[in-house]
Amino acid sequence: MYLKRLLMVCILTFANSLSFANPPVEIIQSCKNMTAANNSIVMAELDGVGLNKTPDVNCRDQFENKINGHTYGWLTCDKKPYLIVADKRISLESSTNFSVSPSIKPDTPIIQTALWWRIDKADKSYLCIMSPLSENGAAANAFQYFLIEDAFDVNQKSYDIYFYFFNKDF
Repeated sequence: MYLKRLLMVCILTFANSLSFANPPVEIIQSCKNMTAANNSIVMAELDGVGLNKTPDVNCRDQFENKINGHTYGWLTCDKKPYLIVADKRISLESSTNFSVSPSIKPDTPIIQTALWWRIDKADKSYLCIMSPLSENGAAANAFQYFLIEDAFDVNQKSYDIYFYFFNKDF
């Protein structure tokens, strides 16, 4: 009996911790709608990125910007897309995938026309990246979203990246 209760408490504790691990719904809404979901959210659009004319070895399409003296951006290396967050290269494939379409995964490169937002709520900040799946065709009107938790804390060893795609018909 005691072991069953202990096991139940452990399972509930684990499930409860998972529910707090994802960004709050108002952060996701703010990123998707490009406007603060409520008065507790502060948003700032960030300057666009520029092409790095001397990309890293085995890389191409390297776009980046300096924010508070640190590099943020994206690039494709060995045919795999990466984010650059506070000078650190992170594979998009490591994102937690919340796509509603099974065929759309976080392995599609970010497009040059992507919009970047800083979203703050209380003591948490997020980098929101909204990018079309393609530069032209039907995919140009289908957007993928990346939320990077604490992206502006340059002392982080790793960053939690969340991927969202909301178009069920794609």
